[in-house]
Formats: sequence, C-alpha cells, structure tokens
Amino acid sequence: MPQVYHVLNGDALKAQFPSTLAGEQIVARECLVDGPVNEEPGQPFWQMRANFMEAIYNTPQTDYYEKTVLELSALDAIVPGSMVNLWFEEDLFCQVNMWFVVAWLLRLDRTLVIAWVHPDATHNWLGFGGSSADELFGCYKKKFSLSAKDLNLLQELWTAYQQDDYDHLIQLADKLSYKFTRLPEVVQAHIDRFPVIGPGRPRRRLLEIMERQNTKDFGPVFQEFCKTEGIYGFGDMQVKRLFDDIV
Repeated sequence: MPQVYHVLNGDALKAQFPSTLAGEQIVARECLVDGPVNEEPGQPFWQMRANFMEAIYNTPQTDYYEKTVLELSALDAIVPGSMVNLWFEEDLFCQVNMWFVVAWLLRLDRTLVIAWVHPDATHNWLGFGGSSADELFGCYKKKFSLSAKDLNLLQELWTAYQQDDYDHLIQLADKLSYKFTRLPEVVQAHIDRFPVIGPGRPRRRLLEIMERQNTKDFGPVFQEFCKTEGIYGFGDMQVKRLFDDIV
C-alpha cells in the first residue's frame, strides 16, 4: 500500500481533521497571495518571504522558519509513489498556495499520485470552515484525481503567477476550468487587484463599504468585505493591510 499524505490549507483544518483518515499531515502556513514570490525555490525564496513577513506583519524570522519553512520542508520527505491529498479551497488565497505545493512536488517526484480535496458548497466561498469531521470525510470521498496534464498546468499557473503573466494565467485557468470550475473568475479577481489606473478591486470594495456603512471601524468593514469578496480568501491581516493603506 502506498503511503498517504494530506497537505492542509491551515491549522484550523488540522484541528477539525477526521481522525478516521490515516496519513501524515503537512500544514501549508503561508499567504503567498501577499508579497513577493519571484525568487527560485530554496533558501533565497524563504529568506525573501521571511523578510516580507517580518517587515509587513511583524513576524520574527525565527518564527517563520520554525512554523512555516520547517513544516513545508516535510514535503521533501514524501516517499516516491505515495498518495498526496491536497486540501485546498477554491478562493485565490488557497489556490495560490496549492499551485506552489504542486510545483514543489513535481520538482521532487513525478511518481506521486496526487488528488485535490475540495469543499462541497463553494458558492459562498466558505470553504472547509465550520465543517464537521463527517462532512470533511465526505469531501475526501469526492476528491478529484489530478492527471499529469492537470498537474503540469497547475505548475505553470505558479510560474505565471510568479512572473505576473496575466495573459498566461487566463489561458491556463480556461484550460483547467473543466475541473476547477471557478478558476477563471478567481484568476480575474487576482488580475483586478492591479489595474493600470486607480485602486484595485479589493481597495475599491473597501472604500465602497466604508462609504455605504459610514464608518472607518475595521471590524464591520472586514465582515462585509468577507461576505462580498470571499473570492480572495483574505484573512484579517491581509484586509487590515489594505484597510490601513486607505484610511
């Protein structure tokens, strides 16, 4: 029997993960949707990310290396021929992290059997949050196997994301839309972050919410942003960074 691994999208999922599912768990504690990602894999990449996390989010570099780099480095120890289940949601935050993980795995070993475990109901972008162990087990039973073609395209998505190659991102999302049905709109939401003129979509939405609610109180603004812009999957830290830029 092949060894089984589960790559999880965060500690919240780890805490509610079904005890009936065997396999080693690896938690992707990163937010690659935010900050620079243009270095090649290895120490230069991690140092770039550690510098960013320290400068922007006051995360000590020692903490970043211990909690993020060390954990993700467990991917290097995955046994050839193993089954790897990727537990990632469809929003931009999760998708970018998943592209990164796929690119890492393909550089290591192409004998792995890789599948994508996705939430049942994604129309509201809630993802795995609030799911019971039984519901998560149901998601696992409905997982999508990823073909060599799928994996190559996901690896290309990571490279295109690193290079800000928007045209290629759109083309790749279209090719994968038969399995990742929401990917084209997710990629477009990413591109909309960086218009040629004016504020990007997330900042524009925050301004609209503040004007409509007549408030500069982050709490209610953040809650409304999550309701209307769940496609980004941003946490409070990412939204607060945007919020602080415009208040």
